[in-house]
Amino acid sequence: MKSTLLLTMLLTVSLAGCGGSNTEASAPSMPNATGSTANAATMAAPNNIGKIEDINNAQLQTLLDQGITLVDIRRPDEWQQTGIINGSKLLTLFDAKGNIDPTFPSKIAQLAPTNKPVAIICRTGNRTQIGAQMLSQAGYSQVYNVQRGIASWMAEKRPVVQP
Repeated sequence: MKSTLLLTMLLTVSLAGCGGSNTEASAPSMPNATGSTANAATMAAPNNIGKIEDINNAQLQTLLDQGITLVDIRRPDEWQQTGIINGSKLLTLFDAKGNIDPTFPSKIAQLAPTNKPVAIICRTGNRTQIGAQMLSQAGYSQVYNVQRGIASWMAEKRPVVQP
């Protein structure tokens, strides 16, 4: 079941231009338990252990101020091109050919324990959808997916540093 879900997500992101386009794939919005709407990617599937929540830049800044671990899952060439958010942990999820690093969850576990919240960011927010799902399935209790990625962060004139 988990491999089928992951394969479906990979195909969806690949077709949506996983990191190859500045456009963001849009999942349908659904009302959640509090009556507000949530993106389908924020709704944990029944077999998932952890919760996934899409967040914007203001919410990310609040979490950073609280000391959350932020993992930038882009490739090294992308980090060099745009810079990174200060304090980000750098860990590539997809290689240049679009292959996923299957050891990604275990590598993140070296940066942040599964019982602590973690936020992940990429260029436009597409790749993080798969990364968030992988972390949720690996037992992370709370995963934050930064919507629209570093591109949006920079568009809002928020600071970046060179890695």
